Amino acid sequence: MADIDFPGATGLIKVIKEYKDANIDVMLAGCKSGVREMLEAAGFNDKLCCRNCMYLSIHDAVVAAINKYPSIRHQLESDKDSILGMHNGHMISHHDNQDDDLGNYSNPENPLLDGAKNNN
Repeated sequence: MADIDFPGATGLIKVIKEYKDANIDVMLAGCKSGVREMLEAAGFNDKLCCRNCMYLSIHDAVVAAINKYPSIRHQLESDKDSILGMHNGHMISHHDNQDDDLGNYSNPENPLLDGAKNNN
C-alpha cells in the first residue's frame, strides 16, 4: 500500500522539477516501496531524468551528496566541531544511546557534560 496517491505523486514530481529547473537538487530518502512504485507509475524517472535522486536511507543520500558536491565535504570538514557537537574537546553524540538517555558517564572536567559520553 502506498502512502501517496497518483495526484500526490504527480504533484511531487512537478515540485521536484521546478527545483531542478532552478538548479536545486532534491534527494528522496527512506521512501516505502509503495511510494517508490507510485512515483515510478507517475513517471518519476522519465519526467525528471533522475535515476540517482532516490535513496533507500538518509545515510545513502548524504553520502551521495558529499560525493557529488566537494564543497559539502569541505564545509563538513571545516565545521566538524560544531556539526559533531564538540564542546571543550568532548564529543556529544545523540546516537550514543538510542533511548536519548545519555547514560551514566561522568565528566569531571566539565560538570555541564556529566552524563555525556567522551568519544575522544
